[in-house]
Amino acid sequence: MVPFKIYGEQEFADALFPWFEPSTAPANSAGLRSLLERPGVTERLDQIGVRYVVWLDGNTRKTDGGGSIACAVGPGGGGCFGVGWWEKQSGYVATVWDLQADRSSAR
Repeated sequence: MVPFKIYGEQEFADALFPWFEPSTAPANSAGLRSLLERPGVTERLDQIGVRYVVWLDGNTRKTDGGGSIACAVGPGGGGCFGVGWWEKQSGYVATVWDLQADRSSAR
């Protein structure tokens, strides 16, 4: 027996058609709260047995980078040699919505 089911993004969107289509899906956790207030949404979530919704929000951005390339041609042929580097910084927040308690229960 499985104690709970985890829906993947596409499976969840399909089960909640049309509320999670690209043109109507919430863009952030505040939009999720508004969506949960719309008629039919919580009823559909009850039907498919969803109690918690985990919303991941954040981004990854390039903070620095550089590099160079050098090329040469000679009687035996030619070639190029280069090197590149970059640094990235990520920041993500997971918000857990408890649908039975109708509130954000963890962050």
